[in-house]
Amino acid sequence: MRFAAAPAFNKDLPGASTTYRPGDLKAWADTPWDVRITLENMPLEEAFYLTLEEESLLDRPIAELLDKRVLTAAAREQLDVAEYPELPFIHDELRDLWQGVQEGRLTLDLHINKRPGHTPLATTATPRNHLSRCTFHNGAYDYRLLDLVWVLAPATADDARLKALQERFGAPFLILLTDFHQTLDAGRFPAIAPLLDDLLHQRRSESFPRLAAAFRSLLDDGLITVTSSTKAPPSLRLTDRGGERAHQLCIEADRLLDRYDPFASVSFHPPALGVPKGFDVRVQVMERDGIDLEHTLALTGWRLNGELLFDDENWPHLFEEGAPFLEILAALAYRTGFTPELLRALESLAADRR
Repeated sequence: MRFAAAPAFNKDLPGASTTYRPGDLKAWADTPWDVRITLENMPLEEAFYLTLEEESLLDRPIAELLDKRVLTAAAREQLDVAEYPELPFIHDELRDLWQGVQEGRLTLDLHINKRPGHTPLATTATPRNHLSRCTFHNGAYDYRLLDLVWVLAPATADDARLKALQERFGAPFLILLTDFHQTLDAGRFPAIAPLLDDLLHQRRSESFPRLAAAFRSLLDDGLITVTSSTKAPPSLRLTDRGGERAHQLCIEADRLLDRYDPFASVSFHPPALGVPKGFDVRVQVMERDGIDLEHTLALTGWRLNGELLFDDENWPHLFEEGAPFLEILAALAYRTGFTPELLRALESLAADRR
């Protein structure tokens, strides 16, 4: 006996059931149908949906359906805003994400809710072969739909881009990391003792070449010092100048967080800051301010989450692989494109808080 594989996503609305490819769909021919879209961890209560009348669209590739019919300005105008006022803004977010996929900033694995198996669906597939039926238990609604689930991820960074970020931001990252460890364990770094010994004796380091280059720049600038004795492995500490630089970085990061963190989760109807599961418009507000995005994202990200990296025993390998800098690219990949009018309303709220 063969058993159907479990679906990658098994979402349901309260008081309703969704069935993937039920046997009675032919009876629903030429009736309206919905396109419903959720992101990976988004519940169906927060889904985007659009009702379509055209039966012919069921035989077009899903990518074409999204590009030419669903994620368009015309589609935005026909959304049920009376019942669901947030729909236009969810539409805007999905359109920005789709553009990120088209531009290669994001990758998309396309799934169908309730579809057996974990293999993503090709965007060239046609809706007709992957329709579901949604039935409300109270009999209020019973309709067919294309129940899409998007799994997005930042596109893999090419090595040249990652290396450029490491070269630019490796030094400030290591200043903050050294400051963190200096407080905890007097600057002992057993994981990189051979590298520190190489720095001390001006030898080329083979194990962590990018990390060694960043430390070398700090050493040359007088921001760190490496010492050794016959009784202990080499130790690394910030100089007075290095400690002052760490202090300055923390102050700058706190100032930037104070400016941009209120925009981490917002709503537009009505405009509000700090709402649960809202839109993250921080990068877009940074763009409006005309500041250095990469610098700002690096400092604020490390100030908020850096200790997770600093305290990881594998941090030298993570640095060499570029992990502390990938979050910069991820934030840029997910940036939003809401209208200036919407952002001004949020800016006014943020100003009232200050």
